[in-house]
Amino acid sequence: MGLVSFGSLARSSQPQLVEIAHGLEASNRPFIWVVKPASLAEFERWLSDDGFERHVGDRGLVVTGWAPQKAILSHPATGAFVMHCGWNSVLECVAAGLPMTTWPHFGDQFMNEKLVVDVLRVGVLVGVKDVTQWGVEMEGMVATWEDVERALEAVMDGRVGGGGAARQAWATELGRKARDAVARVGSSDRNTTLLVDFVEQMKATV
Repeated sequence: MGLVSFGSLARSSQPQLVEIAHGLEASNRPFIWVVKPASLAEFERWLSDDGFERHVGDRGLVVTGWAPQKAILSHPATGAFVMHCGWNSVLECVAAGLPMTTWPHFGDQFMNEKLVVDVLRVGVLVGVKDVTQWGVEMEGMVATWEDVERALEAVMDGRVGGGGAARQAWATELGRKARDAVARVGSSDRNTTLLVDFVEQMKATV
């Protein structure tokens, strides 16, 4: 199953939401889609008129508003995350040991995409190039349903010898390393302890 969510700030236009929906439908993959539309009423009218939820049946769940992202990512049924490359989401996904489909919107998200795809090698590009102004509804479309379907197929391809299988294996290993780092006597735990000791020493000399 794939989780599709673009964080709490991004707002997609109605045409873009329709493209995402059709890409999810064409992928024939199970999904949870967390939607924060610019106009909830317009989006719900489209859902009713188009019959999208009826078409995808039990393999798809549309959530408008908030969803427990960390709990969904850590669930064993979740296999990938279609995401906006916000730093918190990147860290949660890495810790969960999941590959990502990257769809940055603004700010540092494009740099984070480079890290996920080119450095960590656990991401697949949707192919978005245009920046959305922070706090402003995305205008028009920056990705088609074919882009969404292709990226989902690539990131969730678990065939032996396929790129998806290797990506998933490396994502799993990165997740183990991330969890080890914050465990007791892990690298992050040690560094936090050293920072606290340093502050205490500085206080003692003042």
